[in-house]
Parts: sequence; C-alpha cells; structure tokens
Amino acid sequence: MATFITLTKSGISPERINADRIVRYYASNDGSRIDLGNVHDEWYSETPAEIDALLGVTESDRARLVSLVDRVLTSPAALNRPWEWDEREAWISEAQKAVRAARGE
Repeated sequence: MATFITLTKSGISPERINADRIVRYYASNDGSRIDLGNVHDEWYSETPAEIDALLGVTESDRARLVSLVDRVLTSPAALNRPWEWDEREAWISEAQKAVRAARGE
C-alpha cells in the first residue's frame, strides 16, 4: 500500500503526494523543489527537514546517503569510464545535486 504525505503549494490548497514517487527533494529560492520522477518537478512550501519528518527520514539515513553518494561520485569506475566529457560532467553534476539534497542544502 502506498504512503501519502500532505504538502502545501504556495497559494494552493494542500496536496496529497504518493511518497513512493518522490525521487529527490531539495531547497530552492521558491521553497522546496520535489522531483516526482518522469512526471515533473513541483515546488512546495515545506522545507527539506519538514519533508524528512513526514517521510520518517532520520539523520543517520541522511548521513548514510551522503556517504554512499560521495563514494559513488569519487569511484574510479565512475571517474575513468570511457564516456563523452559532457555526459561525465552531467553525471557528476547530478551526483553533486544528490549529495547537496541529502545534506539538506
């Protein structure tokens, strides 16, 4: 059974979101940005810390995620993969975004 959380869009009534569809979330100038996978991104007024609480994410979960993404980002397999430079830069950029999101930045 899916888990739903209630989030608030600016100027719009609260919205129920299927937590299983959330790919990532992070702070932006307009509030928290939430990536709902291949559908689209949305902006909500809750902070990443508030979303963590709604999802039951703990500090130790966040620390483990940061550690894992840091290891992947710096792994020889990732850094030495024979790919085009622009693909490598895009991959590194996405990994860095994941680290920042995991840290709540």
